[in-house]
Amino acid sequence: MAAKIDHEWTGIRQFPFGTQNKLHELLGKLKQEAGVGKSSTVNSILGEKVATVSAFQSEGLRPAMCSRTRAGFTLNIIDTPGFVEDGYVNEQSLEILERFLLNKTIDILLYVDWLDAYRVDSLDRLVIRAITDTFGKRI
Repeated sequence: MAAKIDHEWTGIRQFPFGTQNKLHELLGKLKQEAGVGKSSTVNSILGEKVATVSAFQSEGLRPAMCSRTRAGFTLNIIDTPGFVEDGYVNEQSLEILERFLLNKTIDILLYVDWLDAYRVDSLDRLVIRAITDTFGKRI
């Protein structure tokens, strides 16, 4: 894996001043199926384009970490591949992510779903169970 390069987080300037100070480090990851907007969410959180977004195209199996630093605070976001393929949990994606996260502590897990999905369905439950089985109940 390539070395992590910290970039100055310019997008934080659009946040309220009080949120820009006295922070340290945070690692979050985004999960769910392909095409729900995980990469767009990364770009929105950081306030800049760091993740490639391409409508109607399959994403790769490799997670990507986007890191930004400002005022002594480092935000690391892992843009993950989708964990649902053809209506089933993609175990290969989970295994790849598990290796990627070896020796890393996750602070936040953001589960991204379709905007028009207004309830948790059986597939969501399967994904959540697979995440819990892979990464432990603390996640």
